[in-house]
Amino acid sequence: MLKSILQVVFFIAVGALIFNDFFPHTPFAANISTTTILFIMVVTIIASVAVPSIRRAFSPWSSFRFKLILTIYVVALITGFTLVGGSSTAGFDLYSPLFIVLVLLQTFLLINEYRRLNKQQ
Repeated sequence: MLKSILQVVFFIAVGALIFNDFFPHTPFAANISTTTILFIMVVTIIASVAVPSIRRAFSPWSSFRFKLILTIYVVALITGFTLVGGSSTAGFDLYSPLFIVLVLLQTFLLINEYRRLNKQQ
């Protein structure tokens, strides 16, 4: 239960961070700073690693699913925000070569992890 709550909080924080990057002049970005969002993300990561009952809840397959869903979520947000007319201040637009390379690299890593997990079964 706590693992799921931490994952949802992490996803919301990632979405807020990307939103602040694409739309820095909105009231949301003015009220909630990037530092606050990063602090929330760090706290959720530390809690996931430090609390033994949460750490035990992460199996290799649940970890893989989390990475896969997070990757799809980030790509979907960046795609959506780019198509809506937002512009990334950090340079992670849909057509950025760095973004494309990172997505391809993450896809390659996920495929390798999937194959490794299938061999272990």
